[in-house]
Amino acid sequence: MDTAGNYDTLAGPLDEYLADWKKSAAPKGQEVQHIAEFFFIEGNFRWNSTVQFFPLQKTKTGSIVPAKLVKRVQPEYPAEAQAKRIEGTVRLQVIVRTDGSVTVQNVVEGDPVLSPAAVEAVRQWRYEPALFNGKLIEMQTTIDVVFSLSR
Repeated sequence: MDTAGNYDTLAGPLDEYLADWKKSAAPKGQEVQHIAEFFFIEGNFRWNSTVQFFPLQKTKTGSIVPAKLVKRVQPEYPAEAQAKRIEGTVRLQVIVRTDGSVTVQNVVEGDPVLSPAAVEAVRQWRYEPALFNGKLIEMQTTIDVVFSLSR
């Protein structure tokens, strides 16, 4: 898969893997349903959070307008991380509230020295909230905060 073309944060081609679910009594032709997509990166499987499969839930129909980032605060690079030349990505699981504020639920992955700075910065981000059929809704998503000394 050309991940560089599809996802601007990933460089170069990667192998894509699908996780499937099979109901034992499913009618013919409906035996297998996709439930997740993964990439193999740096010796680990990474969940592709940009693609969501909901095979066990009834699909809601309607008009969805995703949340739009309107204020991004760059994290302050921790002095300890600079001194030790620590770089990397911190992945956060967050909820974008109906008022546009961000609540950080947890750190999914990332260096413990970089994580507090990422959390502090993302808490200050603001969004135009998501809409479902014209009504404000909360949205759960993941955010990657990249720390690089070469900036």
